[in-house]
Amino acid sequence: MIRGFIREKPVVLYHYESSRSAKFLEEWIGDFGKLSETLSTDRVSGIIQTDGYESYDSLLKSKLKILHAGCWNHARRKFFEILKIDPNNAGAQWIVKEIGKLYAIESKAKEGKLSSEEHLSLRQSESKLIVGEIFSWMNKRIVEVAPKSSMGKALSYIAGQWPKL
Repeated sequence: MIRGFIREKPVVLYHYESSRSAKFLEEWIGDFGKLSETLSTDRVSGIIQTDGYESYDSLLKSKLKILHAGCWNHARRKFFEILKIDPNNAGAQWIVKEIGKLYAIESKAKEGKLSSEEHLSLRQSESKLIVGEIFSWMNKRIVEVAPKSSMGKALSYIAGQWPKL
């Protein structure tokens, strides 16, 4: 799915591909996102949001003008899986609740029909604190749990995706 970033001029394009191969993505975006002499080097020309599939990482690293965004839903899903097995897991409960707060902030922005600038301001004032708390919690917990445990795998996933979240 491609969605226009400017709220006042919304555009949504959805493309489904039955394969997870990065080849389709490379063909689809072509030269879009490569640095051009006509573009300043500090400006992003697009955002592509993916799950943690590594093939997308290597492809999008060469597209310097495209911001590669991760997905909070994929990160949250790992903790939901823990709660299916252990509904009383306090750590999984906590992070699911915190990520839920991020979704609530996004809903608030959408319902309030905020401009792009207002939406960014809302994220800076409310989401940034929550993301910081998740980051601190993740860094503390990741060294306390067995790496091959469900929690260890969930934390490793979110840590690996962190720069994109």
